[in-house]
Amino acid sequence: MSTCPWLINTLRALLILLFGCLLAIQVAVIPAQFRWQAQASPEHAHWQVSATAITIFWIACLQAVIACTWGLLNLVSRDRIFSDAAAPWVNAILVTIGMVWVSLVVVIIMLAADIGNTIYHAMMGLALILVTAVGLLMTVMRALLRQATTLRTEMDQVV
Repeated sequence: MSTCPWLINTLRALLILLFGCLLAIQVAVIPAQFRWQAQASPEHAHWQVSATAITIFWIACLQAVIACTWGLLNLVSRDRIFSDAAAPWVNAILVTIGMVWVSLVVVIIMLAADIGNTIYHAMMGLALILVTAVGLLMTVMRALLRQATTLRTEMDQVV
């Protein structure tokens, strides 16, 4: 992969762009959106602070995954992706996915107790399925990375 620096650099540029856009959304868009929603639906205004906080938390988790991806890209560019140095980055991604999963379950329970049966439940349920699938996929990818690391270590010892 070290023969394709343009690919790594392009991905890094896209990660920087995505991180910056997410930061702008965190700082400007999300607070304004929930402030407007509280004014438009006063019966749900008590959700403004908690909805803003959890949405900003979810975006921060996505930013953490971007940072971990950056760390993995650094390993790819140095041809060290199949080493033990990759494990902490992948584990951090899995922990972040786990935190999002738990927070989604809590939000679904809170919505069920307060709002009743709405489209929000369907959206949150779909998000929970998506986060579960991504978490399971990352678990498989971690297992594949471990196998590849073991094989590379064995090959290095033979050679």
